[in-house]
Amino acid sequence: KYSVRTSSPLFLNQLYSGADPISIAGEFALAVTNTNAHTFEVSPAFSVIEQMVIENIGKKFGFDLVEGLTTPGGSVSNLYAMHLARYVADPDVKTRGAVHGPRLIALVSEDAHYSYAKAARVLGIGDNNLIKIPTRIDSGQMDTDILYSKLKEFHTNNTKVFFIGSTAGTTVRGSFDNLETIASISSNYNVWHHVDAAWGGAAIWSENKDTRALLRGVKNADSLAWNAHKLINVALPCAFFLTKRIGALEETNATHAPYLFQPEKQFREADFGDRTIMCGRKADSFKFWLYHIHYGDQGIAQRVDHCLRLARLAADYVANHSLLELVFPPSFANVCFRPKLPHLTADQLHQLPPLIKQHMHSKGDAMIGFQTHHATSVGNFFRLVITHGGSESLLTETQLTSMLDRIAQLALSLSSSGTTKKRTKGT
Repeated sequence: KYSVRTSSPLFLNQLYSGADPISIAGEFALAVTNTNAHTFEVSPAFSVIEQMVIENIGKKFGFDLVEGLTTPGGSVSNLYAMHLARYVADPDVKTRGAVHGPRLIALVSEDAHYSYAKAARVLGIGDNNLIKIPTRIDSGQMDTDILYSKLKEFHTNNTKVFFIGSTAGTTVRGSFDNLETIASISSNYNVWHHVDAAWGGAAIWSENKDTRALLRGVKNADSLAWNAHKLINVALPCAFFLTKRIGALEETNATHAPYLFQPEKQFREADFGDRTIMCGRKADSFKFWLYHIHYGDQGIAQRVDHCLRLARLAADYVANHSLLELVFPPSFANVCFRPKLPHLTADQLHQLPPLIKQHMHSKGDAMIGFQTHHATSVGNFFRLVITHGGSESLLTETQLTSMLDRIAQLALSLSSSGTTKKRTKGT
C-alpha cells in the first residue's frame, strides 16, 4: 500500500524496473549464505564466479585483458575510474596527498552523470577542475572538436588532463558519445578514457548491428561502467567496473591488511579485497551469473531489443499525435516529449508535466519522470524510459499507447479547467 510497485509495466520513472525472478533467487541465495566477497577463504564459490563474470563481460565489450569488480552502482564505478586514473597520472598522490602536486583536470560532457562531480569532490580534484564539454544540440553527443581544443589548452607543464569521461546512454536523452573519436584523442595525449555505459551498455547484446554500433570504440577505453540492474532487470544492485589496466585496482587501493591478506595464505591471489575501496562487499555478480546461465546472450538480446522496439513505437506514436510532440529525436530507450497545446503559454506548458505526473501518481496510474534540459527552452517535459523487457513485467504496445493517450487527455482537461492559469497568476 505504501510502496511503489516497480514491477508494474507502467513504472517508467527511472532507468530500472521490477527485478527478474531468476536474479531474485540469486539475491535470496546471497542473503542466506550471508558472506563477504573480500577474501576467497570466506567466499570461494562467489570469488570464482565474480572472476568468470568479469572476464565474460569484458570479452563482450571487446576487452582483451580485463580485471574488475562489482560495485554498489554506476556512481561508485565512475569514482573508481577517476580514482585509478588520478593514481596512474600522479602515483605520488598516494603518499604525498593532493597538496603540492600537479593541477589535474578531468573532462566530461555537460550531460555526463552528476556522479563525476561527486567523485571529483571526494578525490580532492574539485569542481573547478572538472571541465564540462558542451554537447551537440542535434545528437546530445559530446562535441569532440571542443574536447580536443580543451585538451590542448589544458595540457601544459603546470596542468595535466588525467581523465576523459564519455557516456554511452545519457540519463535524459539517451545519447551515446562518439567513443571511437574520443578514444583516439585520449590515446594521442595518453589520457585515461572511461566510458560510463551504466545505462547504454546493454546495447552490446542487441541483435541489431546499428544498436551495437552505438558502442563502436568502447573496446579502446581504459575502463568501463555497466549496470545490469538497469535495462535488463537484474535485481538491484548489480553494477560492474571493468578496466584493461591490469593491476591498477590493487596498486591504487591496496593496504595489505595483515589480518586478511596474508601473503602466505592459500589462494591469496584470488582475494578481491585489496582491489576495492571498501572492505565488506556483497557478491552481486552471482545474480548476473545465474541470470545469464538461464537466459543466455540470446535471451538478453531479446529483452534489450524488445525495449528498444517499444521506445521507437512510442516515439512514432508521439510524433503523429495531435496533442503530443517530441522534444528531442528519440535515442536508445529514451523518449522525450511534452503536451502540444498551442493555446497555452510557455509558462503554462512548463507547469503541465508535474501536474500530470502528480495526478497519475495519486490515482495509481503510470509513473513517469519529467525535467528541464539545457539544450531546449521548452521547460518541463516528460522523459519516458523503457526498461520492461522481461515476460514477468512485460509492457505491451497497447498499455504504452493508452498511457500516452491518457497523458494527452489529462493535459487537455487540466488546461481547460484553468489549473495552469491559476498557478500562473500566483507566480
